[in-house]
Amino acid sequence: MKIIVLQDFNPVYTVKKSELMISTVSEQEVSRNIQTIGLIEPVNRVSIESGEYGQIAELFRNSGSFTMDNDPILRLVNEDLENEFSSATEDLTRKKQQLNLCKEEFRSREIDYRDSLLDLDYRLESLENTVIKNNLLFKSSSISRETLENSQNELQFWQQKRVLLQEKWESEKQLQQSREALIETGIESIHKKINYLHLRLGRLIVRAPYSGILNMGHFVVGQTIEKQEKIGIIDRQDQFKLTAHIDEFYLPDVHIGDRASFSLKGDGNRSCEAELVYISPEVQGSKVNLEFSFLTPLGENILSGQSFTIKIFQGEPEVKTVVEYGSFYKESGGNWVYKIEKDRAIKVPVTIGIKNNDYIEILSGLKPGDQIIISNYAKYKDFNKLNIEEI
Repeated sequence: MKIIVLQDFNPVYTVKKSELMISTVSEQEVSRNIQTIGLIEPVNRVSIESGEYGQIAELFRNSGSFTMDNDPILRLVNEDLENEFSSATEDLTRKKQQLNLCKEEFRSREIDYRDSLLDLDYRLESLENTVIKNNLLFKSSSISRETLENSQNELQFWQQKRVLLQEKWESEKQLQQSREALIETGIESIHKKINYLHLRLGRLIVRAPYSGILNMGHFVVGQTIEKQEKIGIIDRQDQFKLTAHIDEFYLPDVHIGDRASFSLKGDGNRSCEAELVYISPEVQGSKVNLEFSFLTPLGENILSGQSFTIKIFQGEPEVKTVVEYGSFYKESGGNWVYKIEKDRAIKVPVTIGIKNNDYIEILSGLKPGDQIIISNYAKYKDFNKLNIEEI
């Protein structure tokens, strides 16, 4: 009976030496300062939106300019809105003319009424005198009862005519009041419409909501702008913060309260300090966003958008066992490396310590003089051994 012995299968990946970045483990004086680029940004940013639909007729400001509160930025034209405003204005004029005509007609009827009333009162006064005279004549038997009653009936008839005339006039006045009220309601409605349209026309001029630096996109005359379309932002210059990005590699080494130092070149290279107040929980493109508050007054000449080199301070320099910084960390997480042994590289576990832009501290797994691959491991990270091929 033949016994077959199976050997362990441990595949080896072959890589050209020219494709590798190799670093020798050494002892170096390492600073725990993380160096990056800081950017001054406003704490308050206010969005600018168009209030109306229209086409750009005029541009008053350029992006990057300092703009005062309520300064015009651009002017739009909207023919439909302007035509609607003109039509409403014409309607208002017609309504006012209608009201004036209605009042003039009423005044003319009022004159006719007063004239008729004057005639009636004159007639009634004459009839009343006639009735008085006929009463005396009837008592003296100078006229018949029929003549007396005829004069009395005529007086009563014209008295009733006067009452009817007054009632008719009261009804006419109420009707006139209703007509005027209806027209005035129409005028008030048109006034409200005109005021609203005037407000909308005013919104065709887009203005700065606050004083600050204007940042907006590229716009040209004739371009159509939608209602509530974002025009840009105003960076208010009353309060600033410092922002920076670091590689996620350094994320374990930064903490809220860390200090950062930088120099203001435009202010005699004055040294300033800031304090880390925010670490973004999200990693975007292997970068982590940091925010700092200023511990040193910045002065009056500081504007948003200025950038400079900052150092995030993490202790005094110390002698450490280190390797050069490389992208291998992204694949291994600093838990293992490929250590070179002659023409091979073997995966070995390591423990790392502090990191900066130049070096990574090795706490265990390597010693000074050892060589490791520090370039990216993405192609062969699943292999325990690598064959290094010389060209």
